[in-house]
Amino acid sequence: MWTSSLDGQIGTGTSFTRGDLSVGDHNIVLTATDSDGAIGTDAVAITIASSHPCFAGSVSVGETVSGTLASGDCQLGDGSYADRWLLVLASTTAVQIDMTSNDFDTYLILSDDADYVIAQDDDGGTGLNSRIQITLSAGAYGVWANSYAAGMTGTYQVSVSTGGPVHASRSVESGKPLEATLKSKLMNSLLKSMPGGK
Repeated sequence: MWTSSLDGQIGTGTSFTRGDLSVGDHNIVLTATDSDGAIGTDAVAITIASSHPCFAGSVSVGETVSGTLASGDCQLGDGSYADRWLLVLASTTAVQIDMTSNDFDTYLILSDDADYVIAQDDDGGTGLNSRIQITLSAGAYGVWANSYAAGMTGTYQVSVSTGGPVHASRSVESGKPLEATLKSKLMNSLLKSMPGGK
């Protein structure tokens, strides 16, 4: 039997084919039983990447990732650059998401998998850094690393840890599409960053 840490049982027999594994980091385990009843297991780690045009990578609880906002990245409606990090939660979890940079004033947006805004923050961390504290249900989320103003570039770090209150800090217009954020960061303007866009 084949099982995934994200999707549960995914196959039986000596091999299997699947085209619908969830986006994220999987630990695939094969459990086999021989004719004498002896049981053996083996495992492999794989990552299923997102096809999202702004996909920068995956981030997990307890992890810090580094990235760079640069010309040529996805641009939101106000002209700011943005990277989208995938966060997948297996169960309801209280998380704290921090974004820091020594190069620019950070802006952090949390969306659901369909890019509807759940929370956003400018300076909720230390200095000009951003922080969102929220309890999220199991599922996939977008953690958007962004800058406060248009055209800002440089390196940044995004970290996700456990803890925080059951509500979002400085959450605004939750449940709205990303195009409806206070900063008017229009998602439809991402089309200009995509093949065939204007």
